[in-house]
Amino acid sequence: MYLFDMRLQGASKALSRKLVACHGRVGEPWLCRGVVVKKKKKKKKKKKKKKKKKKKLGRRAEVKLQRTSAIREPVACRRNCSEAPWKSRTGAFSLKAWRVAELDRAQCKAMVKALRDNKEKKKKKKKKTKKKKKSACRGPVALAQCAHGLPAGALCSQIARAQARPHPRFSTPALSFSLSITKRKDMSDEEPDLELLELLRARFGLNNKNEGPPDTKVLSSAQFIYDNSTDVALDMRSTKAAATLIHAEMQKREYSAATWSQQPLHPQSKDEATLNFIFTMDLLNFSFWSEKSEEERFAIVYQGKRWTGYFSLVALLQRALEQDIPITSPSFWIDEETCTEEVLRTVFSSGTEGGEEIPLFAERVKCLREAGRVLDEEFDGSVATLVEDAQGSAARLVNLLAEKFSCFRDEGTFEKKSVRFLKRAQIFVADVWACFQGEGYGEFDDVDNITMFADYRIPQILQQLSIISYCPPLANAIERFQPIESGHTWEMQIRGCSIWAVELLRREIVKLNPEAKVNAVLIDFFLYDLAKEREKEALEGGGEVMPHHRTRSIWY
Repeated sequence: MYLFDMRLQGASKALSRKLVACHGRVGEPWLCRGVVVKKKKKKKKKKKKKKKKKKKLGRRAEVKLQRTSAIREPVACRRNCSEAPWKSRTGAFSLKAWRVAELDRAQCKAMVKALRDNKEKKKKKKKKTKKKKKSACRGPVALAQCAHGLPAGALCSQIARAQARPHPRFSTPALSFSLSITKRKDMSDEEPDLELLELLRARFGLNNKNEGPPDTKVLSSAQFIYDNSTDVALDMRSTKAAATLIHAEMQKREYSAATWSQQPLHPQSKDEATLNFIFTMDLLNFSFWSEKSEEERFAIVYQGKRWTGYFSLVALLQRALEQDIPITSPSFWIDEETCTEEVLRTVFSSGTEGGEEIPLFAERVKCLREAGRVLDEEFDGSVATLVEDAQGSAARLVNLLAEKFSCFRDEGTFEKKSVRFLKRAQIFVADVWACFQGEGYGEFDDVDNITMFADYRIPQILQQLSIISYCPPLANAIERFQPIESGHTWEMQIRGCSIWAVELLRREIVKLNPEAKVNAVLIDFFLYDLAKEREKEALEGGGEVMPHHRTRSIWY
């Protein structure tokens, strides 16, 4: 999959492998990008056309031919056209066979014309019969009847029965309605009434299709990005080694969904208020990196401790609730008289003089307003109703968030194909599952379908573990702290390959330990904690912290 760069330049597969051996490893496709190979054109050898030798007839065949040719009747035709000697072997009309039956040329032409006329008449008859069949299916009722394969008169009889008694699929009398088949004045005979068809399908249960399990399409998008990536690569040996290390460390720490609640800032109660807190937290969970130093960056002082990054958001939400500001209430977000910009600036303030303002403050306010409006219009202003509408499916809840809330619709286009990441939508499902430990609001039967949450922290630790590597231009941009625009091909390759790397880690852990209860969510949580631990150790020890890619957006 890494040789296609040179294959496009005209090199053969064998030659491409030699060039990879000379100019770079297979895992680093960008090293082969500058090699240009001209493929030698092979001279095509002109094949001499062999003249077909005429088969010589045997003595018996010659005698038989002489006997048949002596009989001046249509049976004597060697073209197997005893009934019509003027027809060729393939059935096409030909005048070259008239000598066989010793017919006059004018007579032969007349016979050919007569046959052609008969053939055209047969075609016209077939067309007429087809038109008659189509005309039998005109009108909205007949079209619906024909579309669903019902016999003639079956639809009308079923409608008559529906008028007399309620359908067994519907228990309430309000749904047992009667249908009157009428044609609108502005509707032609050929045009179906779409509204009527929908009613008929709903009435007779014709809309129910066997739908498969819901799919977020995040994993398939990640695989597509990895397969077509030219600037980001994964090392399979390092992936296998890291899988053994990660699983051993997770077992040592007894890492599970309950670990989420061990963080002192996370809410401990298992009620609807906690569900609202998690939704607010993940609604605003994006863009915490700073261009300033560790002392000058945005931070929250809460309970006598200084919090930065993601934990600064959790701390400010807890602080606002203690100050009797209902920051986690959806109804508060849409009340612009109470929830003013000044109040929100107080909520998001660092609390220290001269401290940095939280990044993307205006975008966070927009997310709160939009989420409050959508919850009020679609889900009765309740996050619990949103979760219940997913019917216990993690993938369905992720898709519901992406469909209804534009601020959760984390998508893009890579190599002319639409791809999905849905970082914040997935992390909301994961946090609810971990907080409630798979019960109540957190009971999802397909939580294992959730992938890693593509941000900037996990690629950072994956690079430290030598799992992921970048091409020189991308690596230089990251080392120099150059910003990468959201939606850039580099950014998409980093995010997509990171998701696929964690999926490979999960598969390797399950392969080594089939009884291991591990999914991408737990691996992501562990890698994030590991990244923060190593960063803290580096800062305390005076060492350098490996930089991460810098993209300013609301997606992560």
